[in-house]
Amino acid sequence: WSPDNLDKRLAVAGESVELARGSGMREWERRALERQLGDLCEKGMMREAQVVLSAYRDRLDESGYHDGSLELANAMRALLRGDFAEAERLAEQALALGQRVQEPRSLLSYAAQITIIRFEQGRLGELEPILKAYVQEYPTLDVARCGLALACIQSGREAAARAEFEYLSRDNFSALKKDWNWLATMAVAAEVAVYLRDSSRAERIYELMLPYADRNITIGWYEVSYGAAARYLGKLAAMLGRLEDAERHFERAIAIHQSLGAAAWQAHAYHEYAAMLLERGAANDRERAAALVQSAIASADMFEMKIVGDQARHLRRRLSAGDEAGNEAAQAAGGRALVSVLFVDIVGSTEMAARIGDGPWRELLAKFYAEVRRNLATFEGREVENPGDGFLAVFSTTLAAINAARQIATAVGSLGLKIRAGVHVGECEWIGHQAVGITIHIGARIASAAEPGQVLVSAVARDVVSGSGLEFADAGRHLLKGVPGEWQLFRLAG
Repeated sequence: WSPDNLDKRLAVAGESVELARGSGMREWERRALERQLGDLCEKGMMREAQVVLSAYRDRLDESGYHDGSLELANAMRALLRGDFAEAERLAEQALALGQRVQEPRSLLSYAAQITIIRFEQGRLGELEPILKAYVQEYPTLDVARCGLALACIQSGREAAARAEFEYLSRDNFSALKKDWNWLATMAVAAEVAVYLRDSSRAERIYELMLPYADRNITIGWYEVSYGAAARYLGKLAAMLGRLEDAERHFERAIAIHQSLGAAAWQAHAYHEYAAMLLERGAANDRERAAALVQSAIASADMFEMKIVGDQARHLRRRLSAGDEAGNEAAQAAGGRALVSVLFVDIVGSTEMAARIGDGPWRELLAKFYAEVRRNLATFEGREVENPGDGFLAVFSTTLAAINAARQIATAVGSLGLKIRAGVHVGECEWIGHQAVGITIHIGARIASAAEPGQVLVSAVARDVVSGSGLEFADAGRHLLKGVPGEWQLFRLAG
């Protein structure tokens, strides 16, 4: 079972399924479907894998034999899309079913899935005693050592990470068994090499992984996906200073993750790609990095991925060093700056979430975040806050803020969403990276006064863009909650 013969394995599995069906051998067909499912996942053919998974479920139901393998496959899909609570529920269900029928792989499969869940949650240290016990019990199972290596990285224990790396890299990596877990082991080796900045071994890992650049890395048959091999190649290339190669690999990884529906691994790719672009510093790299890191933060927050969220926020702070000089100086001094404030939120978000369910709502919200952030980047807006289903952003010009609001309203309309938006101009005070003050509150209240699909602006905002060609209609005078007096508002027309 070598990674080099995947196409052959796929062909043999397909033939085995057909032979089993022709002979009426249900157990043989079930096993053949299981192998075919694993091969399709590694190939990244998730639509075809879903068809096989449905057939596999039917055979299990017919036989009445449930060993947890179906739950393992569904948990893997939940891991890919970032639904870690569902993945953990299914992993526990798979373990219970497997132990009931004394399935030998059930405990290791459970460990593999829980390791990834805790890694993404920043809680892998909780499993370190168990991981050490597995390494002692299965000293020749290279993939068991991978979880321990990841725990060392996450806890920042360089010496312990290096010890595991020395084992994995023995005989220049030739001692690793080239079985169905080899590529996953190499992916973890890549993570450790980058963490340790071990360029000579990173070079060797890159050479070994390059022939598999288009693979979806899996453990076992289908228990866990580590995402696109191209992402690890991108990290290695970036560390080695091959930034054009890194760009190519990251672009490929993003495309593969999209086809896999691997939203969780996509967050990692966005952050790492953004870091590479910031390091390279070519034309437009900073703008691209800003958009990518915002997408990484949005996904990390949505899926409660603590580590990548913290890393992406740190990168965003580095990017903010290049923001408009006046505002940056004001922030550093804890001072005041003149800004144009844009508030955007989704109309009827609670009702829609209740109607379509948590999973579809998370996917729709991710698309909404991406559209908003793309337009913020286009008009050089700066995201200050993202309160769930809305955004607070500031701009250096009022015209940019209003145009961004208009474009966002149009873009999210294609998603079946409507927004309300408010724009105001005034001074705010910067406390670190947080904007505070009455200007912020007024902007929020203007947005709350808007009808679905409307962009409302204050009188001063309208006056600032006089002569720009934008047209406004009188929206009347409004009492804004908590703000003294009546406020004349105007609706963006057209």
